[in-house]
Amino acid sequence: MKQKTKYLLTIVVLLLTGFVSCKEDKGITNYYHRVNPVIGLTATLDGSSKEFYPTEASLKSNDILVDFPYYFPEESNDQIDVSKVKLDIEFNEEITVLSPIPDLVDLRNPFVIQIENADGKKEDVKIIADVKKSNRAQILSFSLPSVGLNGTIVESIGMIGIDRGNHDLSNVVPQITISGGATISPDPNIAQNFNNRLTYTVTAQDGTQRIYSIEDLAGINNFEISKGVNVASWLSTPKYDGAQRVAFFTEEDVELLAAQGFDHIRLCIDEVYLWDESGQKIRPYAFDLLHDAIGWCIKHNMRVLVDMHITRNHRFTNTENTLFTNPAEPAKFVKLWEDLSDELKHYPNALVAYELLNEPVSGNAANWNNVAALAINAIRAREPDRTIVVGVCTTNGSVRYAELNLPSNHQILLTYHFYGPFLLTAYGLQSTTGGRTDIPIQYPGQLVPNEWISQLPANWQSTGARHYDRDVLETSLLSGINMAKRLNAPVFVGEFGTLNTVPEPSRANWYRDVVYILDKHNVPYTSFDYKGAGYSVVNENRTLRYPHIIDILTGK
Repeated sequence: MKQKTKYLLTIVVLLLTGFVSCKEDKGITNYYHRVNPVIGLTATLDGSSKEFYPTEASLKSNDILVDFPYYFPEESNDQIDVSKVKLDIEFNEEITVLSPIPDLVDLRNPFVIQIENADGKKEDVKIIADVKKSNRAQILSFSLPSVGLNGTIVESIGMIGIDRGNHDLSNVVPQITISGGATISPDPNIAQNFNNRLTYTVTAQDGTQRIYSIEDLAGINNFEISKGVNVASWLSTPKYDGAQRVAFFTEEDVELLAAQGFDHIRLCIDEVYLWDESGQKIRPYAFDLLHDAIGWCIKHNMRVLVDMHITRNHRFTNTENTLFTNPAEPAKFVKLWEDLSDELKHYPNALVAYELLNEPVSGNAANWNNVAALAINAIRAREPDRTIVVGVCTTNGSVRYAELNLPSNHQILLTYHFYGPFLLTAYGLQSTTGGRTDIPIQYPGQLVPNEWISQLPANWQSTGARHYDRDVLETSLLSGINMAKRLNAPVFVGEFGTLNTVPEPSRANWYRDVVYILDKHNVPYTSFDYKGAGYSVVNENRTLRYPHIIDILTGK
């Protein structure tokens, strides 16, 4: 009996050993498989900071096609030179690169890199310049200089709005800028009668055509934005009072933003600085400045999104707000919007939009749906076609994308904000790193090295150990994009950015990936913020604080 038991035990041990060995072999076998060699690639021309990227599909093969425009700069008629290109290639970690990659490569012919794949086989990876004639057939700017008018271009419907009131437009020569390498008809050097509807046809390098009609601005309701910046620290939590507040943001700032390539501002306002406690409007250094800013933006062909940032009954840093807990407060909130609508309703719908409330916060997301509906209906009674921006409610630290509802999606623009991962974007704050800036942090990759994890506050250690890259960011950003699909309304990201304490190159890498993702999904965005705070990209004297970040934001 003992002998039999001994044999049985031996068999069990052997089986268990075999089972473990099989599991171990499976792990080893997984290593010996083929992988796609290249995870990501950035190409820059010698002497230029403009970045070019491969097509997503080609990253799944060994022939990596990098998109290059036929002309560069793109608005010029100079054929691109790809004979000196710097390649920044991220290979799969299971790839061994066998051939050297020089600092500059000649992409007039495919550049071949020899690698060893995970299965041990040698392969060639080809980097190929995919130079194509542009299909861009756009009017980029339109003005009538002799009468001091700028046209408002609404790309989605091919219209350009001009203010026909109080102007003789019967014999005016326009000034028109079009896509590089494109042509336009009729000849813009010929005077036209712009009192009547006119059309211009733009033909791209590859023959694609786009027709634009010149219309009365008052009849265009589409509010379209692309790349913008938040203006805070002025009419919201202002940094200065009196004359210093006036000097903080002027027409020169609007000119600078327009020249850099931004097409809109999100103008943050606080109730306490525009209305006194009795509900009366404050004019000096308040509503007067609001009108000034809108006027400057209209003059320089920029849109304005007026954002109700903080009210007496709601602050986005609270966990709950009296706006949602006191039954008397929603009526006060609606009254603010009735006042603001009466004040601003004479501005063109194509140039000014209203954002109901910055980052609504309540213990119950349904509370925000109810209050938002009241405010939307009040504005609609005064302005049926004004674009109204509606954000998503945060409850107990969780953004409730699935719970936002609308009374109607007519002229509604949805919004959400993105600061993920917050340990990175708010690096150096007391609330993230305990105020420390000596803890190494990087993006992409594992945020904090393993040997430094214990130096983080306990609630951030798991975040510091995680890996973040473009794919991870895209998964997070898709939450807002999918919300917009559910509600059948357009969406934009109203805030995103990092503190200037975030070290380079991680900071630029993060901005670059966020902009890439939003552009990929055709989502407009407004970075936070312009100047005067820790996220700012411009100094108070209007010099560019971080020109490389501005270039990323504006797509230069």
